[in-house]
Amino acid sequence: MAAQEQEQKGKSWTADNESVQLIVQIPEGLYRAYQRGCWIVSQETGRSRDELAREMVTDFLVKYGC
Repeated sequence: MAAQEQEQKGKSWTADNESVQLIVQIPEGLYRAYQRGCWIVSQETGRSRDELAREMVTDFLVKYGC
């Protein structure tokens, strides 16, 4: 399992990766907190919000072995 996690973390998202839309229903307060956090990380790192969202979802799926 650890080898799989390392393999997933080693993959990066590029224009060549296919993606689909994911809609997540969360409380409004958590959504605002996510938007603020995403903005802060984007400003500090220069990474796009899409890239950050993909990383978050990928990390979640890897963590739970999906």
